[in-house]
Amino acid sequence: MSPFWLIIISVVVGLYLTYRDNKSKLNTEFYKNLNISQLQNELLDVLDKILEKHDYNSNFIYVDFENFEALDKEITNYKIAIIDNDWSTIYKLSGEFRLKGRFQVLSEDNNWQEDFIVLNKKFINHFNAFKSYYESRN
Repeated sequence: MSPFWLIIISVVVGLYLTYRDNKSKLNTEFYKNLNISQLQNELLDVLDKILEKHDYNSNFIYVDFENFEALDKEITNYKIAIIDNDWSTIYKLSGEFRLKGRFQVLSEDNNWQEDFIVLNKKFINHFNAFKSYYESRN
């Protein structure tokens, strides 16, 4: 292999390793730059996407939602809490995304586990940024 290709390969590998190491830092900085209404909208969007995954035929056996209406009502309450900065309810919402939380169980029971992983990561990033923003202002 010629020295030219060794240099090219070294540069590409170096760029990849730098990107990979700084990816989490870039994500953190992105979320810090959002304002409060953007953070709220992102959290509301996650809740909307969870609701979109369900309908009247969804499986609610292993969670304490009786039916789709109960899930819709709970998500509506969480949305109101986010808008009103009701932190006691928002902390309960964060519990829904934990291991064996209701949203995680719903994803398993209704076959959208991969989507849950993506939504969970998005929720955690936005929740932490929202909490930091709120704490820095109060």
